Amino acid sequence: MTLNPLSNAVWYALTGPQAHLSLGTGGARMFEVDVTPFCAVPDEPSRRDWEQLAQLLPVGGGALFRESISLPPDWQTGDIWPCLQLVLSDDSSAKSTGITAHTEILTHRDLPEILDLVSRTRPGPFLNNTLATGQYRGIRVKGQLAAMSGERMRLPGATEISAVAVAPEFRGRGLARSLIRELVSQITERHELPFLHVVDSNVEAIKLYESLGFTVSRSIDARIVAGPGQPPPQRR
Repeated sequence: MTLNPLSNAVWYALTGPQAHLSLGTGGARMFEVDVTPFCAVPDEPSRRDWEQLAQLLPVGGGALFRESISLPPDWQTGDIWPCLQLVLSDDSSAKSTGITAHTEILTHRDLPEILDLVSRTRPGPFLNNTLATGQYRGIRVKGQLAAMSGERMRLPGATEISAVAVAPEFRGRGLARSLIRELVSQITERHELPFLHVVDSNVEAIKLYESLGFTVSRSIDARIVAGPGQPPPQRR
């Protein structure tokens, strides 16, 4: 049985458009360790696939990010974050006129500011080379990086919008809305489907995404895992 690729997006990204950012062969993949902690196995992994993944994972484990799956009985599970996956179903809302703000492309020169914003807003994992996954854009207010978002996972025909972050002192100005609209525009111009993930308890973010034409498609678990005999998964 083949699942919808969005059910196992990490696997289809790392065996597809983002293979250049992948570690591993056969039935186990993970992003380079300074990009993002996500790892993956095929839709229906064999015992050998799990063995290969165990050999690939760093100390502290990796983040398995997919629709619910049963781990082998000798595997260890750390923190679990229940998430929702939303896909764009109506781009008229995302492309409609409204509050807009000037955005700029972020580069590694902006990394100290990016990491500071991420540490204050916690939009999800963002590491020293996460910018390699796609284009990230930011909004500055009086020279300060006030908001950001960008493209993380890319798989055939779809691109994930990620790292939607707005500094607390700049919320309520429509900055996240402006960023998402711009990203939706550039993704749909490539004839790709925009999608995103959000922790299922983040009600305000879900409302924002739904107002921009996204609808919930499935539940996705983000869980820290480690193989048999490895140190216990880190608490994040």
